[in-house]
Amino acid sequence: MMKLFKSIFISFVLFFICQYSYGQPDCWIDRLIKNTDETTEKGLELSIAIKHDEGLLDAHEVLYETGLPNLSGDLPSLEKVSDYIKNNPEIPLAQIADDITVKGWGKWIYDINATYIRYSTRIDNYIVLLERENLFGDQALTFLDAQYRTVQSNRSITLYRTFGGDAKVGGSFVTTTKNATRNELALLEEWNNSMRFEAKIEVPSGTKMNIGKVGPQESEKTGLILKGGEDQIILPFQWDTNWVIEIIDKETGKVYNSVEEFSEEFKDLAK
Repeated sequence: MMKLFKSIFISFVLFFICQYSYGQPDCWIDRLIKNTDETTEKGLELSIAIKHDEGLLDAHEVLYETGLPNLSGDLPSLEKVSDYIKNNPEIPLAQIADDITVKGWGKWIYDINATYIRYSTRIDNYIVLLERENLFGDQALTFLDAQYRTVQSNRSITLYRTFGGDAKVGGSFVTTTKNATRNELALLEEWNNSMRFEAKIEVPSGTKMNIGKVGPQESEKTGLILKGGEDQIILPFQWDTNWVIEIIDKETGKVYNSVEEFSEEFKDLAK
């Protein structure tokens, strides 16, 4: 009984806001009430999804404003828009709605899918999209076209870090590929990463990261351009080096099973 009363009360409040704030009998809030009617299977599914992801509310408002209100009750469509909003927090909701209206739903979906393919990574099936955070210094510019996503892993993920010289094992830049080349990682010689060692890292579920593709880099000394193109993952600052399960010395072939073991011979790199 209490649950029913609460539901009726919330509906009344939303209807009041709709009437007096938006000045129309069928605004997006009124449509939301209809779309989340828990007496229907589809409404119940949408209601549960919104409770777990409030970003769907913004997506609902966007789709309603496009003049395609039926899409506002379609969960897969809402999830597409919600992910786009999270990955592009600098774009106003009204601008997104206008873009969908001008292009049409099909063309808009095609465009964002094409963008996704260009910047996708091998771990995309194992992450949850978060609102994109601002990166430190020029880190964003190291990504292809400065495009990256802030995500959280939803399972354990194996990543790799190539290091040596001035580059330590605990640096934040890693990739999804074993034995990636200097060109693929766009590691300029002047950065003094010898690439002698490669760490295998088991990143736990629930880890926040920024992901995308390695962007090209041009040497200021020689003009040489390294194209990049491999997956680029930025781990949290001072991530736990206990996540390292193996380090290979590519020069000697020796394998170290922990950072602690590695530090016995290369203390300065085990940071």
